[in-house]
Amino acid sequence: MQHLLWVIEAVSLLGIIFSNFSMSQGLFPYPYDGKIKVGQQHALLEGKGSQNLGWFFDRELAKTFFLQKTPVSDFEMASQGAPWPLIYGFSVKRPLVQGFELFYLTTPSKLVDKAQGHDWEMARVLRTPSRVLKNATLYRDVVVKAFEEGSILSFSWHTSNPFYDKDMYKASAILYQLEHLIWRSSDDTSAQRAYDEYHRQLDILVDFFISLKNSEGALPFIFRPFHEHNGSWFWWTIASKTNHKQREIQYKNLWRYTIHYIRSQAQKKKNPLKMYVAYSPDKADLTDYPNHPPHYGLDGWITSSQEYKFIKHRYMKGYPGDNYVDILGMDLYSQDPKQISELMCFLDHLRIEKKSKQAIALTEMGNIQSSLRKGKGADYFDMLYRTFNKNSCTHHLSYILFWRNSGTSLDKAEEHFVPLSNSGHDVKNSFARFLELPMMKTL
Repeated sequence: MQHLLWVIEAVSLLGIIFSNFSMSQGLFPYPYDGKIKVGQQHALLEGKGSQNLGWFFDRELAKTFFLQKTPVSDFEMASQGAPWPLIYGFSVKRPLVQGFELFYLTTPSKLVDKAQGHDWEMARVLRTPSRVLKNATLYRDVVVKAFEEGSILSFSWHTSNPFYDKDMYKASAILYQLEHLIWRSSDDTSAQRAYDEYHRQLDILVDFFISLKNSEGALPFIFRPFHEHNGSWFWWTIASKTNHKQREIQYKNLWRYTIHYIRSQAQKKKNPLKMYVAYSPDKADLTDYPNHPPHYGLDGWITSSQEYKFIKHRYMKGYPGDNYVDILGMDLYSQDPKQISELMCFLDHLRIEKKSKQAIALTEMGNIQSSLRKGKGADYFDMLYRTFNKNSCTHHLSYILFWRNSGTSLDKAEEHFVPLSNSGHDVKNSFARFLELPMMKTL
């Protein structure tokens, strides 16, 4: 059976692997330089900032804040510490890595127009009645401005399910065959619609990525598709209870096809991209060890080859291959210092084993903050301070990206991943102290 699956995978990739250029961009343009670059998803797009309001809900506000001098974000406000920066000696810091989202551009208008919620409101800002704004002009201007001010650009893509047009994610998507997004079926109308919808989304990405340029040419950026595929919450999951091997092959083929399509279409339009692709499973079950001491143990270190192989086996499920990945990442939401330390050590060991030019990174991280609950956030950032300070495995991380501060009112306070301007002094001081670690690099 295993040999049959290998044959299926090999045959299915014939139209992908024979290309005139490499699917990997090569050396990541921001290699490890002795510092870990620190950033946040939507640092300048969401949160409350110094004006205590949501940045991106109003088009005129967006223009006012983003296209003038640099706005003050939650990240900047919290990095000063509290109550006054001069007392503690913390300096104002801006995120060096800025995460942006492609969902706002590619989700079908009929979903965006009907749905309720914060993400949908942000998506509506970027649209005309007929389709996504041409090259998403406002969004593009925000992104280019961030780059020109020194930020590294990273794009996540919470793409809507092409097989299902009534919700963003559909649990039953596991029943759909991902190969229908690669080859257009000749007799299945629902599969044909899914193929057409997926390619509509891909064409939007191509046009948007091509638009990311300034007077010096194309901008380098990170593209992070199909993340957390080892979890069960996205339609591209491989966490199937049945036909797991087939699902994994389909996932890898979809990844390779997607990267090939984007690069080749940009090439055809004579706009080659400086796109660096990140692979980012969730921590999920990576440290769900069997009860077999002494080979395994959640002690903060990789203490045996068996332990390393156990994590690697799970981490690499769905891995599309070195030719399609420039950054070996992980989405690591945890409050357990031993788990965080152990998984960072795993990434460092993987980097050493592969002897490649691939970077390693924590592509999402954080602990949900409460702006009004004293101590909760402080405990998390104090833990990070101790973990990063004592563990040499962190020393080769290229970057870490805290997740976003979403919402515009206190009822969304539980969705903040860095402190707000009205967070407790202890929380802001612990965050600022973490950023002051000598290994951390911000703007």
